[in-house]
Amino acid sequence: MFFFERLGRTRFIASEHVGGAWNTSEQHIAPALGLLAHAIEADHAARRDEPLKIARISYDIFGTLPIDVVEIEVSVLHPGRTIELVEARLAHACRDAVLVRAWLLQAFDTPGIADTSFPPTVPPKVMGAWRPESVWPGGFVCAIEVRRALVEPGRAASWVRTETALIKDEPVSPTASALGIVDIADGLAPRVPIDEIAFPMST
Repeated sequence: MFFFERLGRTRFIASEHVGGAWNTSEQHIAPALGLLAHAIEADHAARRDEPLKIARISYDIFGTLPIDVVEIEVSVLHPGRTIELVEARLAHACRDAVLVRAWLLQAFDTPGIADTSFPPTVPPKVMGAWRPESVWPGGFVCAIEVRRALVEPGRAASWVRTETALIKDEPVSPTASALGIVDIADGLAPRVPIDEIAFPMST
C-alpha cells in the first residue's frame, strides 16, 4: 500500500489511499503535506553534501485536490551555509493547490538542555485502539492506526501511525512520514458529531 507513486522527477500520482474524509473522491491533504516535505528534503540532498534539517514548516492550502497526478516545484528563496529558506508548490493541472515554506537549519546535539513542562504522553500500549473510520469515511482514514485516550469531547491524547508508504518503493525521512499523517489530528476527538456541523471550505 502507498499514498503516491512517482511518475518522474517532479510528477506523482495519488492512490485510492489518499481519499478524503469530507469527499472521498478528493485527496485528504495529509499525504500531500508529507510529499512536499519529502520533495524539499530530496532537493536539498541533491544540492548539498552537508545536510540541514527542517526546523520550521508552514503550509498554505489553496483548494481541493482530485485523486490524480500532481506536480511539485521546489525553489530556494534564501540560500546559506547553516540556514536556508525553501519554497515548494504542489499543483494539479497547472493550478497551485498547496504552497509550503520551510526553514532548514544546521543540526546540533541538544540533550543537555532539552526539557519541557508538559507531562509525558502515556505509551501507545496503555491506550485503547480507536478506529477513525467509525466516524470518518475515506481511503486515508482507513490507512491510519490510532490509539486514543479521550479526555472529553474535543480533547484527547493520541498515537497515530500507518503502514502505508508515503511513496511507492522510495524511502522517506521520519519528518516527511510524520507530516504525511499529522493533519488527521483535528479529527481524533470531534467535539460535535460530524453529521451535525458544517465546516467552511475553500475551492
